[in-house]
Amino acid sequence: MEGKWLKTFRSFRIGRTSMSERSSIPIYTHKPLMRFLEHQEVVFRLLHLCVTGMTALQELPDYMDMFIKAGYQYRQDLPDAEAKSEYDRERTEFQQVAALANQEETRGFPLLYAHTLVSLWSALEFAIEDVLVGILCNEPQILREPAFSKLKVLVADFENLDRDERMRLVLSEISRDRGAGRRAQGVDHFEYILAPFGLSGPVEDQVKTCFWTMHNLRNVIVHRFSVADSRLVESCPWLNLKSGDPVIIAGRQLEEFRKAFCIYVNYLARRLATRYGGAVTLPEIFFKPSP
Repeated sequence: MEGKWLKTFRSFRIGRTSMSERSSIPIYTHKPLMRFLEHQEVVFRLLHLCVTGMTALQELPDYMDMFIKAGYQYRQDLPDAEAKSEYDRERTEFQQVAALANQEETRGFPLLYAHTLVSLWSALEFAIEDVLVGILCNEPQILREPAFSKLKVLVADFENLDRDERMRLVLSEISRDRGAGRRAQGVDHFEYILAPFGLSGPVEDQVKTCFWTMHNLRNVIVHRFSVADSRLVESCPWLNLKSGDPVIIAGRQLEEFRKAFCIYVNYLARRLATRYGGAVTLPEIFFKPSP
């Protein structure tokens, strides 16, 4: 019988994302977004593979027991007692693996889901950084804008870097300068650094809530070993957590997070289209709702 988690993952609808080849949007700005979406697709395919494999492991113990036992019936090179001992050892090992798979499914695959969220958040951070570094490297006139003119960079540090690294340093400094005195969370984590490039804009409340939740969950997963702290409890009361509770991301919650990532990448692509006067086509690659 197909488990509920496997049903959830089989409900995924993954589509290809493309931008028009005739678009005037420079490749150095849209390629990082494409790379993020491709990475997201691979991550969820691997997640599906892991969930499918662990579900199948629980359904195969009887078959594997039969195969292992049959195999040792033909081990004429081993004494009966030794063959039985080896058979018992392998049988015990397989039962332990099957028990672990069952435990993970019962808990809702917390480690897999947590690693998925952390991977996607980091990938989006890197994609946006690459978009902005591409603009800095290819459109140097932007460095004359007021937001960049006040930056202070050590000449020695700057001189020893290649052009790409220099622009990453500039981006790091402007991020630090704009973040002074505030702790940007959620979608603002990206919007503050996009603003000097004319790439910030309105974001739907539902997407904002998803990004706020994702960012706070990501921080707890990375820095608190997936244990809720007072900051998470206060920042996301809708999660109904108490300090010290284990943080477990549910399957449907991960679906919503993926949808939010896709919507936000759509925002970025359309902002790029406005900036460069081009057109962009980004088909939906959202989840179909689980039955």
